Amino acid sequence: MVNAVFIEGLIYAMMVLGVFMTFRILDFPDMTVDGSFATGACVAAMFITNGSDLYLGLVVAIIAGMTAGIFTALLHTLLKIPNLLAGIITMTMLYSINTRITNGSSFVPLPNNKYDTAVTNADNAITGFFGSFGLEISSSISILIFFLLLLIYIKILIDIFFRTDLGISLGALGSNEQMILSQGMNPNVLKVLGVGMSNGLVALSGAMYAQFTGSASVQSGQGIIVVGLAAVMIGEFLIRSNKIWLITFGVIIGSIIYKAIIYFGLKYGYDIGLGPNDLKLISGILIILIIVASKLQKKKGGSKKMAVEKSSPVVASISFVDGFINKTYPFWFLSLYLMLFIYPMVLFFKYCKNSDNSVWMLIFALTVLFLVFIHIKVFLMSKFGAESKINMAFKKVSFGINKRSKSVAGANTLEDDYKGDNVLVLQNVSKSFFEGTPDEKHVLKNLSLTVNKGDFITIIGSNGAGKSTLFNVIAGTYKASSGNIIYKMKNITKMPEYLKAVFIGRIFQNPLLGTSGDMALEDNMILCRKKGFKLPVISLNKKVRKEFADHAARLNMGLEKRLGDNVGLFSGGQRQALTLLMTAMSHPELVLLDEHTAALDPDNSNRVMELTLQLREEYGLTMMMITHNMQHAIKYGNRLLMMDNGEIIMDISGKEKENLTVEAIMEKFKAIRKDELTDEKLLLAR
Repeated sequence: MVNAVFIEGLIYAMMVLGVFMTFRILDFPDMTVDGSFATGACVAAMFITNGSDLYLGLVVAIIAGMTAGIFTALLHTLLKIPNLLAGIITMTMLYSINTRITNGSSFVPLPNNKYDTAVTNADNAITGFFGSFGLEISSSISILIFFLLLLIYIKILIDIFFRTDLGISLGALGSNEQMILSQGMNPNVLKVLGVGMSNGLVALSGAMYAQFTGSASVQSGQGIIVVGLAAVMIGEFLIRSNKIWLITFGVIIGSIIYKAIIYFGLKYGYDIGLGPNDLKLISGILIILIIVASKLQKKKGGSKKMAVEKSSPVVASISFVDGFINKTYPFWFLSLYLMLFIYPMVLFFKYCKNSDNSVWMLIFALTVLFLVFIHIKVFLMSKFGAESKINMAFKKVSFGINKRSKSVAGANTLEDDYKGDNVLVLQNVSKSFFEGTPDEKHVLKNLSLTVNKGDFITIIGSNGAGKSTLFNVIAGTYKASSGNIIYKMKNITKMPEYLKAVFIGRIFQNPLLGTSGDMALEDNMILCRKKGFKLPVISLNKKVRKEFADHAARLNMGLEKRLGDNVGLFSGGQRQALTLLMTAMSHPELVLLDEHTAALDPDNSNRVMELTLQLREEYGLTMMMITHNMQHAIKYGNRLLMMDNGEIIMDISGKEKENLTVEAIMEKFKAIRKDELTDEKLLLAR
């Protein structure tokens, strides 16, 4: 029972943690794990049978699994293959690759009496350690202790990683990809990183499973995804929390419980006619039962979870774990760095030195030089920011390593043509859909516009006038068919949306798009504290929490007392107000308000508009606001634009806008278009 339930449960828990990362955190249904589990097993087996370094074999197995995951993510992000299909393709390809790894054999035996493995070495070391104190323990107990310690180490690393800014970004990606774009991060890069890490864990699990069972098979991962999903669901059913260390603990317990269910199902299942071939049937039924039980649990309400988390013992334990993570995370990352980077590099150096081949030494020197540049790059980005002067200076002398050629720093400068206090200039911008087809539609037509620093421009127009398309082109969601978009004398027309988001904030009509409902308020706020790609450092501490509480207090909604609560528990008005605050905190040069009060009730709509004006004054923001409320368009802002049929037909400012009335707008429209303004939404909002 110890072997079948606890040891195998702990080994599988590594794989389950990997499945949890893709399916739950990234919302990426990844079938690669069926292949990467076997890849880890096969790589480790070949290192063992060839008499190579055991621990280097584990590192290579992890790297092989990560490579498989990265390949899947690239199929999805670059070739736009659906994530489920991309995983199936990689899984299928890995069968042939794993067969090549094992030199054409589908099965590699690893008898303990013939080969030393990491498991047998750990067994001997732990047994000897207890023996030195006069204590005798069985081999099963010593192996159990080894895997328990290994899993604790992995769990601590995962818990710490998902407390870092980069880890929080991965969590937000699965919950709300638009939020990641809005915070200046490339979601494709995060997907590659997350899926790669997940399959690295799965491969490590496969490598350990092969050493424990004494064999590796190219089919050892078949159906492993079902095991992973069942264990994740069991863990989530038992423990519901937004604290990552509690969630991962539940997932590990779920793995052990799953193995126990299978063990007892097989042990006593013969009485009802069940056999080993019914394992997948049992797993499928188990998943169905867990899903049904979870739905019933949600109907009864999740308040019990919140009450438990707010009880004194749990609060004390959460505070202790938070403090432990914040104080010790550099040590854990350093240990991982030594094992996965320094140790292999030392072995690589020894190999190059002993090869008596100058070419290998040259390769090693170039590798070290490249890695030194990467380390300096990461340090400068984490210390001073991606767009800092010192980081830009390093770019110029580092031969373009990691160069963001499409960033503002690398955009085409148009200083000779554009001067003054312009924040944004649109020059003859057009946008068409279905170009070159009979269904071609021109949505923006040679549109030109200058936005000055401090402007608050309100934009009105009928449905289909091109208002939202204009914002999408400015933000980079759509690419302009022709024309130029100039930001501070630099051409950003072709810049990706996530890079534009560093200096252009956007608030959507849907209050759910600006925040991650599955994450705590403080985690949402940490992402907007500094836009751009995040690094694996923990920024959230007591000082930062105090800063966030001060910011949240400006909303007068009591959110400063709810920093640890999931944003999904907030009302639509609270979430939209929070999105406004987070946008202002990142100090964008321009804020696009895309009917940001349209989905709110009148009371919340007025509160959000008041907050909009308040934050604009406090942070000195330049804003453009789309609205169907003509009174709002007249009341707010220093300029009013009216769009019709992809063109700006009115641009009113100064005294003329101050004295403007709805009737005057309708008369101007009639004079320009020789037609009546008939849009019901605009007229009803008079």
